[in-house]
Amino acid sequence: MIHRFSKSRAISIWLGMICTIAFSLQGQKSVDWKPAQKGLVQYQAKPKDMLIYFYTDWCGWCRRMENESFSNKAVVDYMNRSFLCIKFNAESMDTLVFGKHQYVNRNTSKKGAHDWVIYLLQGKVGYPAIVFINERAEVVTAVWGFRAPKELEALLHFIKEKHYIDQPNFDEYLKTFKSSDYE
Repeated sequence: MIHRFSKSRAISIWLGMICTIAFSLQGQKSVDWKPAQKGLVQYQAKPKDMLIYFYTDWCGWCRRMENESFSNKAVVDYMNRSFLCIKFNAESMDTLVFGKHQYVNRNTSKKGAHDWVIYLLQGKVGYPAIVFINERAEVVTAVWGFRAPKELEALLHFIKEKHYIDQPNFDEYLKTFKSSDYE
């Protein structure tokens, strides 16, 4: 027996699917990313531990990190509570001013790293990359590559709670880390 849907039945099903998706996304939080210059001005006015995420438009691992790790509730909650978060396209042509320094992208091609990226990553350019800066404007560390949600959450706690002082080996810390989202 073949069932035929009327036009009104098809529209009802379609609207039901849209409403279901909308309600499921309604409670979903996202990282409170600041544009680079706005975030730097905010940091200078009121210093707070800062997380700077460098990405490019062509980076597949960056997209995966944004879709998986930066959308994880435990990661998002901790990032928003603990860090001033800046998201910066590493190939941006924007001019940035921080303190007495001005940073530009000197490349004429679209795929060249911005001076700020090169400076903070100490010339070791790769994406995705995250740089952690403390309240005294000191680089704590930089990390490169995709981080799954549980590993990223552990890294955030490791840096913010200064576990690196008494446990400098992150891999050892990760073995004992109790995630608020996965256990």
